[in-house]
Amino acid sequence: MQVKYHKQFEKDLEKYASPELIREIFTFVEVLEWISSLHDVWNIKKLAGFKEFYRYRIGEYRLGFRLLGSTIQLDRFLHRKDIYKKYP
Repeated sequence: MQVKYHKQFEKDLEKYASPELIREIFTFVEVLEWISSLHDVWNIKKLAGFKEFYRYRIGEYRLGFRLLGSTIQLDRFLHRKDIYKKYP
């Protein structure tokens, strides 16, 4: 699958992510590039009420992304208390 980054995702990384979190995020991105289905990855959940929106759990943080055909767009990276208020 192809992975794209939203501008807001990059801003969220600068604001919230520590080096350990960044390492885990890019490990997740590498996995996304090699998989054929989202069912192959743990900690991914579909957001209720939305067709194409998902989230990935990384400790206290959540990575919000969209599945657009064979492309995944990483949209937000926020603390778990904020992600559901600001995404989607």
